[in-house]
Amino acid sequence: MKIFLSLVALFITTSINAQISLDSCQILAKNNYPAITQYDLLELAQEYNMKSVNQNYLPQLNVTAIGGYLYGLPSIDGLDSSKGNGQFVALTQLNQLIWDGGISKRQKELLSSNTDIQKFQLDQQFQKLEQQITSLYFSILLIDEKLTTLESLKRTYQAQLQKVESAVNNGLALTSDYKELEIALLTNEQREREALLMKEQFLSMLSKFIGNDIATSETLLIPEEGQILETNSLLNPKISLLDAEISKIATEKQMLNTNLYPKLALTGIMVNFLPELGLGPANSNLIALGGISATWKIDGLWSNKSKKSSYDIRAEILESQKKQFEFQLDLELSTVKVEIERFKSRFEQSAKIASLKEEVATSYQSRYDNQNIGISDLLKTLEEVRISKSEMQTNYLMYLQAIYNYNQTIGNTY
Repeated sequence: MKIFLSLVALFITTSINAQISLDSCQILAKNNYPAITQYDLLELAQEYNMKSVNQNYLPQLNVTAIGGYLYGLPSIDGLDSSKGNGQFVALTQLNQLIWDGGISKRQKELLSSNTDIQKFQLDQQFQKLEQQITSLYFSILLIDEKLTTLESLKRTYQAQLQKVESAVNNGLALTSDYKELEIALLTNEQREREALLMKEQFLSMLSKFIGNDIATSETLLIPEEGQILETNSLLNPKISLLDAEISKIATEKQMLNTNLYPKLALTGIMVNFLPELGLGPANSNLIALGGISATWKIDGLWSNKSKKSSYDIRAEILESQKKQFEFQLDLELSTVKVEIERFKSRFEQSAKIASLKEEVATSYQSRYDNQNIGISDLLKTLEEVRISKSEMQTNYLMYLQAIYNYNQTIGNTY
């Protein structure tokens, strides 16, 4: 996974000086986040643990060597064994597991559940990271739109200033008109400087998140209008985490039954004696036994009931937490859906208002040129155009951000 994200990030980084998208920032931020390395480590740890469980079926060889005295066996070379005979005994036992009652299978399921739980915990961190990046990105876009509007108004003021200056020189306009325009232009420039400073701060934060420096001259692309997902396909990592924890409890409960099953193995035992033992009329230095061994622990018959009850209670608690979270999530999604419709309606209305304001401003410009109104009335109208355009674009960006918030809250990423 890390390799894939690195390749994607490398491709995006090579073109980051051209245009920047929200999706590329999400990928770069995730790849730059220190916790991303834990995904690979979790996969590696699970691989090693699975191999360890597979070794349960490898043959087991035990060798024990004893040097001492033997008593109570037949005599050796006619000596009384009750007096003790110096003896070296080697015990060799070989076990090959045939069936462990399903313990290895359950152990693998528990390992997978633990890995899933840790991954979903990481996914929660990345969900918060995505939401932070989205909020930061749209904040910069809002500033960009404000700067665009201010730049357009600045050009309008400058063009008007030239016209008024010419009119003043020809005695067709008052000097106060020129000064009022200068004040409006200076106020506009002050707003531009404040917006640029705020943009630099946000870009600095975004640069740290993605691990690449972004200049104020870079272009941040406005995201395309996305499609809203239905709430019946929840992918929220919190829900996935609770499901994984419930699944783990179910596996632990099944393990209790598994421990009750007998364990079967092929067993071979060999005993070597030095010197040879006299066993009746014959001497022997080797005794061997081979067959099938069965191990059965039945203590779970009277202890499993209380343990199962404990697991059931834990599972019910998690199920209750899941239902509570889904209820809260549903309320949150309903609220965001209302916001989506609200900002969409606002955008449509503000677009109409901005268009009408521009028509009014054009009319006021003509009336001022014909000396039917003063410069204050014209400046007020131009300011209203700026505000209406700013509101229109703000509503549109808030509409897009609400869609992103909705899908990210569900758990879907673009």
